[in-house]
Amino acid sequence: MPTSADHASPMNAAGYASRRVTKPPNWHGLVALDMLFNNMTTGLFLVAAVGELMSRATFGPLARLAYPLALLFLTIDLACLVLDLGHRFRFHHMLRVFKPTSPMSLGTWSLTAYSLPLGLLATIEVLADFVLLMVGYRADMSLARMAGVELNGADEIPTFDPETMETNVPGVYIAGTATGGTQAQFRVFLENCHIHVDRIVAALTGVPPPKERVSERVVAMPES
Repeated sequence: MPTSADHASPMNAAGYASRRVTKPPNWHGLVALDMLFNNMTTGLFLVAAVGELMSRATFGPLARLAYPLALLFLTIDLACLVLDLGHRFRFHHMLRVFKPTSPMSLGTWSLTAYSLPLGLLATIEVLADFVLLMVGYRADMSLARMAGVELNGADEIPTFDPETMETNVPGVYIAGTATGGTQAQFRVFLENCHIHVDRIVAALTGVPPPKERVSERVVAMPES
């Protein structure tokens, strides 16, 4: 005949908290520190990234401090992970294969993938408080002016022989983007002025000037 004990509520039944652990995990200090710093770095990164996405003006200064700090926590986390290995100097072997069913393999690859954007963000935040996007420049032609080179117009374009690169001053040659002065629209840039050196060398050695290569002709302006 069933008794009242057989119909005891599950809420009143004894749990497993008081039972003896069958196989306790070997979690020593390094494992505990690994878990601690892993949670700290990912949590700090997520909070800073989400806050910056929501309101950069408000959370930007905090994120500038959070990213390098999260990278420091990640470095400590990885150090604990390596020190816990049986063969510490063979840690790179964990990246030789990818096993999604292995917690160690999946965790190692996840930390590696996580370290890339975190490292990039931390470096940018440390190296640059802000970036000025500046296009164009004003050429400093003071050296050419001191040498007596004739400069033409407001852009101060020097006078020179395009076949030899020799200026109006005998023995003074000019090469590179300086041949264009201050360019309102760029016609001379890195890609099409490599031949300048060959022309100067030919003029100094007395050989015919080299022919212009098709790749160095100005077909269109860089900004077009």
